[in-house]
Amino acid sequence: AQRENELRGGDEQLFAAAAAKYLIECQQRGARSLETISYHVSILLPYIGTLALIDVCNEALESFKDDRLEDGAKASTVNRSLEVVRTVMNRAARVWRSGGKPWLASSPLIEMLDEQATKRQPYPISWQQQTVLMMVLPTHLQEMVLFALNTGARDNNICRLRWSWERPVPELGR
Repeated sequence: AQRENELRGGDEQLFAAAAAKYLIECQQRGARSLETISYHVSILLPYIGTLALIDVCNEALESFKDDRLEDGAKASTVNRSLEVVRTVMNRAARVWRSGGKPWLASSPLIEMLDEQATKRQPYPISWQQQTVLMMVLPTHLQEMVLFALNTGARDNNICRLRWSWERPVPELGR
């Protein structure tokens, strides 16, 4: 089976081999999201890992989409996995070559799920909810949470802030 896989050319390459190649490329360029990408690849492999690239299409991913939604994953989470499939397929069509020819003649259309249908609407918390939240937080987190509540910035944006980035604003006396 290993020898058979080695002899596969272009569009006959298995999705698993293409995904492995993509993960190696991500690792070589030091992609910060390597762990996330490899997670998505690992949950995709049971569904399309043994398919030749030419057979990977939107229809081949239907059972993956259905199973993930059944397991309680949100549409946006499923779409992140589908983005990995898109990227692998695009690289197979545009970048990777065997004998000077691309692995795929063209990348298939992978349709994303509608995220708006299941998206939770944002809402501001009340002053009372804010007060209760502040009372249960440790002191060292209170200012950071107050900043987050008043700016709407995401957790990653706040937690990665650096004091070295602080700039004085004379007009505000700060």
